Amino acid sequence: MANGKILLVEGTDDEHVLKHICGNRDIAPLDIKKSDGADKLIESLDPPAGTLLPRLGVWIMPNNQKSGILEDFLRFLVPQPAILFDHARDSVAAIPEGERRFKPLDEPKAIIHTWLAWQKEPGLPFGTAITARFLDPNVPEVDVLVAWLNRLFFPSGPK
Repeated sequence: MANGKILLVEGTDDEHVLKHICGNRDIAPLDIKKSDGADKLIESLDPPAGTLLPRLGVWIMPNNQKSGILEDFLRFLVPQPAILFDHARDSVAAIPEGERRFKPLDEPKAIIHTWLAWQKEPGLPFGTAITARFLDPNVPEVDVLVAWLNRLFFPSGPK
């Protein structure tokens, strides 16, 4: 356990995105533990002996204001101008209804993965795409997330 600071996340993609953001933003080491989806994460907080959480914070993707998923958050990290991203979004939207293989709720996933497939190194995982600077961890939306992480884990100041 890194400094007793545990960040519970929904899955592998969340884990890697947060690790890369923390690394890029010089946030002291956190023990990031992934679950296998939101239901498993919630179940992990309900053992028969009870759960003690001396300090608890909740971040709802993408930005605590809009409902969405990790991929909606990653949209904020797409460098501007986002001409190729807009083309990926339009391409996904143009898929004939009978040919869509994904649920409507998964459209943000289809868009971001399509856009990543069109990069210089196609199809990088999210965390690696941050390191490669295909996704920019220095945008205002990440500033807000980093400020929340620092308030939660380092209330007396970073590190």
